[in-house]
Amino acid sequence: MAEYPNSRMLDLTLEFGMTILILIWIGWDTTRKNMDRKYHWGWLIGIVIAYLLFVLLGVLVVAGIYFIWSRFYYKRDNNPKI
Repeated sequence: MAEYPNSRMLDLTLEFGMTILILIWIGWDTTRKNMDRKYHWGWLIGIVIAYLLFVLLGVLVVAGIYFIWSRFYYKRDNNPKI
């Protein structure tokens, strides 16, 4: 199977685009749930580090962990369950 010359560039572009969409989703979700800014920035920095170390697989793992944490473990006393 022949490798196209620009296929790696296309892969990197798609991976980076998905990472940006996940960053926007986490930012929207933390704002919607009125989370403290430390949670917002902590998860965003985690996504960036995962992208730098493991590219898309790391981003998907951290996003999955964030999803589980935000749905089942994060509770705010003065915030009704969303």
